[in-house]
Formats: sequence, C-alpha cells, structure tokens
Amino acid sequence: MQRTEIFWTSESGWRGLDAMAFIPQLVLFFGSRHAMAKPGIYETLRGACPDAIIMGCSGGGQIHSNGIVDAGLTGIAMRFDTTRVKFVSAVANDAYESFATGRILARNLREDDLKGVLLLTDGLAVNGDELMAGLTLGLPSNITVGGGMAADDDRFERTLVVANAPPAVKTIAAIGFYGPDIRLTSGLGSGWQEAGVQFEITASRMNTLYDLDSVPAISLYEQALGDQAANLPMSGLLFPLKICDPKNDDVQLVRTLLGIDRESSKMTFAGNLPEGWKAQLMRADPSDLISAAGSAADRNLAMDALATAQATILVSCIGRRLVLGGRSEEEVMRVKGALGGAPAIAGFYSYGEFATPVSDGKPKLYNQTMTAFSIGEVPAKAA
Repeated sequence: MQRTEIFWTSESGWRGLDAMAFIPQLVLFFGSRHAMAKPGIYETLRGACPDAIIMGCSGGGQIHSNGIVDAGLTGIAMRFDTTRVKFVSAVANDAYESFATGRILARNLREDDLKGVLLLTDGLAVNGDELMAGLTLGLPSNITVGGGMAADDDRFERTLVVANAPPAVKTIAAIGFYGPDIRLTSGLGSGWQEAGVQFEITASRMNTLYDLDSVPAISLYEQALGDQAANLPMSGLLFPLKICDPKNDDVQLVRTLLGIDRESSKMTFAGNLPEGWKAQLMRADPSDLISAAGSAADRNLAMDALATAQATILVSCIGRRLVLGGRSEEEVMRVKGALGGAPAIAGFYSYGEFATPVSDGKPKLYNQTMTAFSIGEVPAKAA
C-alpha cells in the first residue's frame, strides 16, 4: 500500500499531489464548509487524480499528522497493492428514510470478500442511528465500520459531502474494502462524565426528544445551562446527553444535540433516544478528553497486532473541540503518539462518529468520542 498526505490552502492550492510516486486509487479529504465549496477545489483534485475514487466531507476543523487546521483542506491519497475498493452513495431526502437507505447501501456493498466500510454522511439530514442499523443489518457480523457525520463548525446550517462528485448537501457516501490482505481496525475513546440528575425519556420519536420525566426537555436543558441556554443548540454541544437502557446497564450511548424548535418543544439529536431509557447530562474536563483520545488508538492497535496502520482516519466530535479549545491539538497528538507516528493521518471534527468497538465488534453511531479507523495491507500468507 502506498499513501501520502495532501493539503490545500487558498495561498498554495493543493500540495502533495505533484510529489506522488503512484497513481491514486482512493482520495479522502476534509475541510470547512466554506473551503470545500470554493470553485475548482474538487475539479482540480479530479484533474490530478482522474481514475481515483474521491470522497470527503465538511467538518468543524480538519485533522492531519501535525495537528488541526481550520481554513484549509487535509486528506490522504492511497493506492493498494491487492485490495479492491468500491464506492456507493445515496441521497438523504428525509431522516426518517435513514434505515432504508442503510439497507440499500449494504445491498450494494455486500460481497463475499468485504472486510470493512468507511462511511461519510450529511450531518443534519441523516439519522445516524437508523442509517447504521440498516447498514449493519444487511452486512456480515464481522465487518469493521468507521467514519462520521459531516459538520458545519458550530453553525448547524448545512453540511457537505463529496461523493465522487462536487460537494453536495443531503448526501451519503461509502467505500467498501475487499480482499484477503486488507486490515481495518477501529477504536474509540470518550472521557465525558455524568453531571446532574438522571431522567426518564417519556416522549420521543427516533432522534427527536420531547419530554424528560414528562417535562419538556428544552425547559430542563435551559435550566441546566443557565446563561448559556441563549446559545442553544451550540451550547448544547458542551452538555451532551448520556442515554442508557434500563434493562441492560451495559448499553450506554452519548447523544449530541443538533437542533431545537422552541415553538414545538422538540430537540433533535444525532441518534435515537428510545422512550423508557434513562438520560443524564454530561460534562468533561479537557485532560480527561485528551487522555481518552489516546485510548481510541490504543484499542485500535490492540484489535489486530498483525496490521500495520499505514493510514488512519480520525473523527472526533465538534463538542470535544469546543471544550478543549486551544488544547484541541493535544488530543490529536495523543492519538498520533499511540499510533507510533507511522501512519498518514487525516480527519475532521464531526456531528457524529461511526466506530466498531473491540468490546462487542458491533458498529454503532457515537457522539462526543474520538475515533480512529486505521487502514493497512498485510499479505495474507503472513497472517
């Protein structure tokens, strides 16, 4: 496998493409919504990589091997020795169609030698929980899934996805990796802690929350946030919601707030909030987040000792970045250190993260996590 990091700035244009000693098979790149929408960004990349699958999305900060950039674009160009890659995409017309869309993606990706999937979605028009449920239902149980939901910093206006075409809204893109030599590993870390009392979800519909303990959830959020309530939904990123299944204490997830509608007293989150589940606000100390980010790489490497990570896609939640502020690059450096500094790195801050935890091997939507999806090739005879 060959790979190289690529970069774009308004001053220099694309860097790294001219120095490539190989013809790219796959190009992944990430940038702010405004940078990605600039005329010629995709077209120039397509001209330099005419035969490559090109995929990417907007974020709330772009990750590379030396830290984070806001104004530019970061990415990785790759060519595999034996691995086959396949691109599929879909239109996200309605969040309530996400499960069915996931099933369609799975049907188009499923083949006997499929080993894993990298998934990028619109961050506002998709129910990540339902999309992942539909996708995994149609795929074998041993498939590694990673990726995330596009972001728009903390504006929540619109998000863009590159699906082998110029950036567009309401888009879902996925890459399938096939063959005996590909090694895909996934890890994640959180670091958030519970804060305040626990509520019961008494009124919800999929990823829309209405009531906690039969009281409008917006009212409870506004009470908890105090002066910061005026900045909802952005300030809600600092206080994500932990939900847990009362029938199974091991099932615990974190949900990120995406939008509010005060007139109808509803709150929209990146994933589902089942009625009857328990919910609790969370908060974080920056040091805890940075420490947990390292565990995303530690667990990633522990999953397959034979796999040498040659490229790693890091997807971290925009809420983490708001908490970390000027210390955001520390979590990237913590992951890089745990990975050993060898792989090319690219990624973005998201509205939701897809990962396959080592604990149960079941791909899920996460929020407020740092995830690491590593890609490498190891000859089958060496496995």
